[in-house]
Amino acid sequence: AGGRDAEMARLQAAIQALEREKADQQAHLRAARDANTTLEANLRAARDAHDRDLRAAREGNAALEAELLATRDKHSTVTDNLHAANNSLETDLRAARAAHSAVDNDLCAARDEIGTLKADLRVAQDIHSAINSDLRAARDANISLEADLRTARDAHSAARDENGTLKADLRTACDANLALEAGLRAAQDAQSAVHRDLRAARDENAILEASLAASREAYSAVDRDLRAARDGHAALEAEARMQQQALAATMVAQQREIDRLATELAAAQRTQAPSDADKTFAGSAFLQHYTRAAMAPSTADVHAAVRDLVAAFCTHVGVSPAKGEAFAAALEGEAAVFLDSNLSDVDRLAQQLWSSDRLLACAPIPRELSFILNEAIRMDRGNEAM
Repeated sequence: AGGRDAEMARLQAAIQALEREKADQQAHLRAARDANTTLEANLRAARDAHDRDLRAAREGNAALEAELLATRDKHSTVTDNLHAANNSLETDLRAARAAHSAVDNDLCAARDEIGTLKADLRVAQDIHSAINSDLRAARDANISLEADLRTARDAHSAARDENGTLKADLRTACDANLALEAGLRAAQDAQSAVHRDLRAARDENAILEASLAASREAYSAVDRDLRAARDGHAALEAEARMQQQALAATMVAQQREIDRLATELAAAQRTQAPSDADKTFAGSAFLQHYTRAAMAPSTADVHAAVRDLVAAFCTHVGVSPAKGEAFAAALEGEAAVFLDSNLSDVDRLAQQLWSSDRLLACAPIPRELSFILNEAIRMDRGNEAM
């Protein structure tokens, strides 16, 4: 009985070892399946990327067709190797599954045998010889299972080596694809640069042709103008001499008139200079001139006349219209402050504008509105419309 218990313990230990070996084999099989799935996914990704690169290469640059064909051959070789490796892995997996089924069958048979042995041990010892023969059969089956497991391990090692080879081939294919992508990008950049240079050359050629045509037309116009200038040069010289003589005589007469007026003005200032007590609004020159002038219909008409006067002065002295508009707007802004409440709205506005010290920025020095009015009167030579 002690020997049978020891034999049963050894048999159970052997069965447990077989179960652990079976679990390890299943883990290895699962790892092999995962590796195979990963390889298939990488292969699909590599195929998709490679197909995209091939399509872009066909559309972008015909000069790379030879290199693309070579890449296709490499890809086909790698694909064939991957298919062969995949088929080999599938064959190995089927063999491992068959071995696993055999191990399961043997384990089931061993469990049945253990049940039979336990029943036989309880019934009688006369079936000891049968149990011994069954144990020998179990040992033989265990030896067979160990041989199958060694075969499966060898197949798994071969599959692992093949997997490493496939990974190396896949890395080589990825490196080739990256090099191809770099070449394609460089070719596309070069082609874009050539197109840009070609467009720039065409534009420059068109500009040169237009410039040449304009130069020819300008040369013809200059030639015509030169002939006309030569024809009228003598007449202009004669006319210029006559005008110079007339201008010299006019300048002498004007200088004499200016000297006479200066003498008369100095005498008048000495005899008619008012005292400080006489400097009132009632005796001002402004009121004398304004009384003789026609009354403006409204203050809006006064502002409109001032804007037109300032715009004409800006055009005369070369000041920008924007500065003139800003000056007129500033004068209008001051119109709310009146100097004399005894006058009408138009009178008060005219007095305010005449006495304003706001300056218009112009050369050689800034000017007030009173100066602009005096300049307009001088230029108009006393025309009552001013």
